[in-house]
Amino acid sequence: MHPSRLVGVVKGHDGRFGMRMMNTFVLIAVLGAPQFDVQTLDGGSLSGAIAALDDQTLVVEQADGKKDLNLKDLLSASAKEIAQPRENPAVLVELSDGSRIAAAEFQSANGNARIRVMGGATHEMPVKALRYVRFFDTAESSEKLDAQWNEFIAGQPAGDLLVTRKKGAMDSTDGVVGDVTAETVAFTLDGDTLEVKRSKVAGLVFAHAAGDELPEIVGTVTDIYGSRFRASAVKLDAGKLEVATPLGFTTAVSLSDVAQLDFSSGKVLYLSDLDPESFTHEPFFGPQQPIPSLNEFYRLRRDVGLERNPLKLDGRLYRKGIAMHSRSVVVYRLPGRFRLFKALAGIDDAARAAGGDVALEIQGDGKSLWKGSIRGSEAAHALELAISGVKRLEIVADFGEGQDVADHLDLCEARVTK
Repeated sequence: MHPSRLVGVVKGHDGRFGMRMMNTFVLIAVLGAPQFDVQTLDGGSLSGAIAALDDQTLVVEQADGKKDLNLKDLLSASAKEIAQPRENPAVLVELSDGSRIAAAEFQSANGNARIRVMGGATHEMPVKALRYVRFFDTAESSEKLDAQWNEFIAGQPAGDLLVTRKKGAMDSTDGVVGDVTAETVAFTLDGDTLEVKRSKVAGLVFAHAAGDELPEIVGTVTDIYGSRFRASAVKLDAGKLEVATPLGFTTAVSLSDVAQLDFSSGKVLYLSDLDPESFTHEPFFGPQQPIPSLNEFYRLRRDVGLERNPLKLDGRLYRKGIAMHSRSVVVYRLPGRFRLFKALAGIDDAARAAGGDVALEIQGDGKSLWKGSIRGSEAAHALELAISGVKRLEIVADFGEGQDVADHLDLCEARVTK
């Protein structure tokens, strides 16, 4: 029997037993629903079940009641326990609005694509709304192939690209992509239409003219299969998130299949996602002529440590951040108005045994905002600096008392917020 049906019939003489029973059943319902960790823009957090969600408000249900949160004040809501995918995607489709769909099947005919979303239904949409389609072959999966694929999709091709597999590598041909079936891909090259076996096709990249500006999104929904839906509208209904992307693609994602809801778009900018205006490095004992191998080792690292290890401070791993070696200076021109700079500054755990002592200074438009020593013998420093009106953010990692020995500076979660 559903808990809500039991609450109304259990009564004590003074009503207290009934209240205790109701609280018990509410607690059972909350604990039984998928639990999420919610991060707010001001650095706060709370945990609970998602009771409601629309374009304005997220309602979190806890054992002691519900809390309404404005999406404007939120960074993210991440599942405490991410379920294992029931099957692996065979296709990855990216739309022109930046949404990525992990799919079980993909076909197209007469300019219309049919996509069976992992864990969901089959949807139809115009091929002109697609940026690329990648067909997975687990037997040939490798970092080398991923790097080649990223090169193909990085540019703006003049024509469609047919990307084929060729002895552990990929090759591309310009032309026009036609109908796609389970067995073949029609591809027109120099006026001749070929039927290419789909087993040989690694992916399709579509040529598009510059489109209209798309509406802003309220958040991004990522599921356990790897789909990433940029949502211009979202609503929780009967345990499923109804999501609409800026291009009009709509789907429903079971709340139990949601890995993360990201509401940070436009509110938070990680420095590792921003190309620096400039970066310079000066070694302690510097040769007269630059040595390429040294320049490569000492260059700015994004989302990894200096030795390409995961960023780690005080025993905790961090997914986002930058790493620098003394003496280095990096300058960022901020693309908008931001209020705060936040980061956790410390010597990477991998280098602490050898020491590490960096004289760190953060500057905004040439004015010092913070200055101090970052030592491997000390815990990491949490920085939160006011940067209202700052257009150029400069980070100086200078030599400390130990020359440059083990000066592996991590700025984990380095970001600017509005």
